[in-house]
Amino acid sequence: MIGALCGVVLAWLMVVVRTNQIVTGLAFTLLAGAATTYVFEQSYSLGTVPPRIASLSLAPLLAVAGAALLLVWFVLERTTAGLTLTAVGEDPVSVDALGTRVNPVRVAATTAGNALAGLAGALLVCGPLGLFVQNVTAGRGWIALALVVFARWRPVRVVFGALLFGLCDAVRLRLQGTDTSIPYELFVALPYLVTLLALTVRARDSRTPRALTVPFARN
Repeated sequence: MIGALCGVVLAWLMVVVRTNQIVTGLAFTLLAGAATTYVFEQSYSLGTVPPRIASLSLAPLLAVAGAALLLVWFVLERTTAGLTLTAVGEDPVSVDALGTRVNPVRVAATTAGNALAGLAGALLVCGPLGLFVQNVTAGRGWIALALVVFARWRPVRVVFGALLFGLCDAVRLRLQGTDTSIPYELFVALPYLVTLLALTVRARDSRTPRALTVPFARN
């Protein structure tokens, strides 16, 4: 719910007001992180251990993630709404000329995308951690953006990129406990370095929508 509400605010700023989308996204990310930290500190005093959350097992997590993947794939690949959304990202002027209003489509897509991002955060807290702490995502949202480019904007391919990142994260956790002269910080950065390398390799053919970050004004 909170993710969808954030999507509505972002959609209003970027689609209706037509602010710079990159600057707005960065500012909103910083603001949201600060807001969650503030609420957390107001809810629990310094030194207080927050209560544990009843964590979900692996099977329900996979079921929710699989259902979300199938839903996104079906909408994008097998429905008129998905075709319209793709066209709005590529050539909004032509879509508008055909009688489809561009901005409502963008508002709906932004809201839905933020709702899914909020679901991902909830699964992270309610799944393997079972606990909310400050900066709980640890930069995974930026990895998600990189995975979209890596997957060339195809939902099924994102899964393979996410599995690659998860594998590197698991290797990092395993190597941290070994007796080695390699700096600890290198293990921490390993998943992000691998993602950056993969992103660099695929960046030349990322198939980024041509109208990405470009506001649309009907005139």
